[in-house]
Amino acid sequence: MSQRLIEVGFNPLLADSDGNGIIDSEENLKQVAVYNDFWDDTLIKEIQISATVYGDIYDALFLDDMIDDIEDVKGVVSGFYEIENEEEYKLSTKFFLDKTKDYNIHDLVVLKIGRRDREIVETIADEKNATLSVEIDDSNAIYCVVNRILIVIGNNEKKYGIN
Repeated sequence: MSQRLIEVGFNPLLADSDGNGIIDSEENLKQVAVYNDFWDDTLIKEIQISATVYGDIYDALFLDDMIDDIEDVKGVVSGFYEIENEEEYKLSTKFFLDKTKDYNIHDLVVLKIGRRDREIVETIADEKNATLSVEIDDSNAIYCVVNRILIVIGNNEKKYGIN
C-alpha cells in the first residue's frame, strides 16, 4: 500500500479498510497531486491536478517539466509541462502563479499542444488566488501558459503560435 493511500485513511494491515468490498488499491478516490519543483524560473509556482482515480493518483498520471522549449509557440510565460494521463481521467488542473511577477491574469490562457494541433483550453482566471484553472481529459499532451495578446500579435505578424 502506498503512503498516499495511508494518508487518505486506509489501513495497511487490511486489504479492504472500509469494508465496502473493494480492495483499497482499487478504490475510486478524489485526490490531488501537487507539483512545484520546476527547473525554470517562470510565472508558474505550482501545479495542482485533482481527479477521482483508482489507487494512488501519482501512479495514475505523470507530469514532466520539460527542459526544451517548443520554438514555434510565441507568447509563452511558463515552462512546458507534459501531462500523461493514460487512463484518460478527467483532470481539474490549477496553475498557481507567482504573485511577485508582473502580469495581467486576464491576458493569460492555457495552451494545449497536441501531436497535430494547438488549441487554447477554456481557462478560468482567479485573480484573488492567482490561479488559472482548466479541465483536461486527454491521454497525453503538453501544456503551457501563454499571453493571449502576444499570441495574437505573433499570429498577425508572422503566423506564429496557434494554427
